[in-house]
Amino acid sequence: GAAREYLHAEPTRSPVLNAFLSELGAEGRALVPANVHVFHEHTLAPRLVELARQRVVSMLLAVGRTDVALTLAQMPPIANERAARLFMRQAVHVGGDLGAITRDYGRHYRRSGSPDHDDQRAGCIMATFAGRLIAMAEKLLGPHVRAEVRAELERLTSQGSPPARRTRASELRAPQGAGRAVTPAAALDAATSARRPRGR
Repeated sequence: GAAREYLHAEPTRSPVLNAFLSELGAEGRALVPANVHVFHEHTLAPRLVELARQRVVSMLLAVGRTDVALTLAQMPPIANERAARLFMRQAVHVGGDLGAITRDYGRHYRRSGSPDHDDQRAGCIMATFAGRLIAMAEKLLGPHVRAEVRAELERLTSQGSPPARRTRASELRAPQGAGRAVTPAAALDAATSARRPRGR
């Protein structure tokens, strides 16, 4: 198939946020106003992956994979790109869009010499991964997922005001141990197979 596009000029001024919203269809564009400002563009992608990870726990519980859900729930919150990458790596062998996005990220990461900061394309691919998971969660769990995402995006953005001060790298360092607990690959496998609930 055609290569997936990760860089989107609309609906907002944030390419990373646009990549996330693009996976949520036409309604996704209405989740935030077009003039929205992202507080910390360079940390937005990992925050979106954490938002998606929380929904994966609910998806696993919904399909009866309580054991895997409990393992995933014990993971430290995803606070940086490294932790988000570890989480994404679990989807490398997953089929469909989620696996394809993850493999695109891996190819880009290797080609670009593994930068850990200010890599806009990497952030956009990561945000696309998060958006795809949220779309899957909404399909399985219902429309309340979108309301939760809207509330979370309001916390990460401000409407119309200038962007906040850029956070220093020292403030972004992950807490000790963050990102070390790797999700079992079964977690994402189970979540992706959850898209087609079996008949009761």
